[in-house]
Amino acid sequence: MSCSCFFLHAWAVRDSHLQEAEELCRNLLRELPEEDEPHLYMGLICHAFGSYQQAVRELDAIYPPDTYYPYYYSTYGDCL
Repeated sequence: MSCSCFFLHAWAVRDSHLQEAEELCRNLLRELPEEDEPHLYMGLICHAFGSYQQAVRELDAIYPPDTYYPYYYSTYGDCL
């Protein structure tokens, strides 16, 4: 799961496909609401859109993370 979400985020940011990535993440959140990675990357996508309150809600859903996720704390801090 982690690998596919990483590539989703990289594809979205590098190629400016944030809207498509947001839709894919929403689908993942519906299918896998208990998984950390969809919340993490939805938070990163919301941050990229400037939707900081929504990003905090997504990142709060997995706080504190059981696994180290690059950009989790920096994105979270950026949104506060």
